[in-house]
Amino acid sequence: MDMIELLFELSLDMVCVAGADGRFLKVNGAWTACLGFTAQELTAVPWLEFVHPDDRSKTVAAAQRMASGGLIGFENRYRSKAGGYRYLSWRSSPWSAGRTLAVARDLGPAPT
Repeated sequence: MDMIELLFELSLDMVCVAGADGRFLKVNGAWTACLGFTAQELTAVPWLEFVHPDDRSKTVAAAQRMASGGLIGFENRYRSKAGGYRYLSWRSSPWSAGRTLAVARDLGPAPT
């Protein structure tokens, strides 16, 4: 395992790589610890399906800003496997070949 892969796995924050198709390509173990979904469940559907319906438009707008301007930060609510939502604070940047690298920090439970 190289250093970048090790840092990816050691992070207490949620680290992911997303593709241009709107799906996670890779998530670290912090995703499962925070949201309860397995990596397979998180990569099986578009990431927007996990975003609270009221936060989807601002999340898409943030992704569009990132695509045209680089590093961004934003917050939204993500659904957990138990059915509730968690507030997440994001830092995201285009990476390579249509891929996005992002880190999310869990800010705690959110009202549904």
